Amino acid sequence: MTRPLVVAVAVIAAAAAAGGCSKTKGSSGAGSAGAGSSAASGSASGSASASGSASASASASASASASASASGSASGSASGSASGTGTGAGSASSAVPRPGKAEIKATNKRPGTRVIQKLAAKVALGVRAHDSGKPLGGTRWVSAISGRKKKGEPFTTWLVLLDEVDGQWKLLGSTEVASQKRDDSGQCPARLPVSIFTSDYDWDGKPEVLIRYRTCSIEPAVGESDNTYMLIYNAHGALREALPHAELQASAGSGGTRVKTSYVDVNKDGFPDVRIETTSQGTWADAKGNNTSVLVYFYDPKADRYALAKKKRNKRKRDK
Repeated sequence: MTRPLVVAVAVIAAAAAAGGCSKTKGSSGAGSAGAGSSAASGSASGSASASGSASASASASASASASASASGSASGSASGSASGTGTGAGSASSAVPRPGKAEIKATNKRPGTRVIQKLAAKVALGVRAHDSGKPLGGTRWVSAISGRKKKGEPFTTWLVLLDEVDGQWKLLGSTEVASQKRDDSGQCPARLPVSIFTSDYDWDGKPEVLIRYRTCSIEPAVGESDNTYMLIYNAHGALREALPHAELQASAGSGGTRVKTSYVDVNKDGFPDVRIETTSQGTWADAKGNNTSVLVYFYDPKADRYALAKKKRNKRKRDK
């Protein structure tokens, strides 16, 4: 399994002068099975008075992964993106501020290999591989594990939610993500490459788990075929799927695709949606010559999940 990326540290820079402005920036990690990143940034402007060499920081209504205080008032807008940029309305962000690094930071040490294997046995899963785990704030952690229940069965990837209470680790919940059976040719790996990340992706003030994994199969006509998928789970309580299996990237033989995933407030409701733009790198194009498609998943704050909104194609010239 691939080693997960490290969640970037939010950086706050503030400077004030008479009639000046203050900006806050923050970033959060997301990635692909192997590589990937995401960033979220928010900006705010306000007025503050100072004399001599004075510094101040402003509290923005749309702060992203950061907070600051100031003698003046501020309002602004926030944007979140993964390999892209976007804008979002600041009103909802002020009502439900995004958690900063301190709120997702663990107050205990990550669970060790023996702890994970012991707890995985409770769901009758023999662990062959697992990641190092990601914090959810406080004493809670989430880990992706891979194994199989019986010999000959396909390897299955699970998410397990762990908590340490009075020095003892407990399994709070688990959910099956995907499984893959080794093909007869032996060219594909038996286990799924997986990466997981934690952040507040929907700006509801609670942490979520983002997971990406890649499948592999051998097609007689084209050879190896790979597909990359992304899911988001709510982790405040039991693990609950918020974003269904969204296909990010596919390749078959010598062909392939380029994907751009961004968190942008498409419908201007103050919460970031998931926008996936896929461009064919081969000679493929539809009847109108388009080789780029866009999927948008709108976030519903009441349901606390995403739903596929629309699909459209942008006109591109056919590859020559």
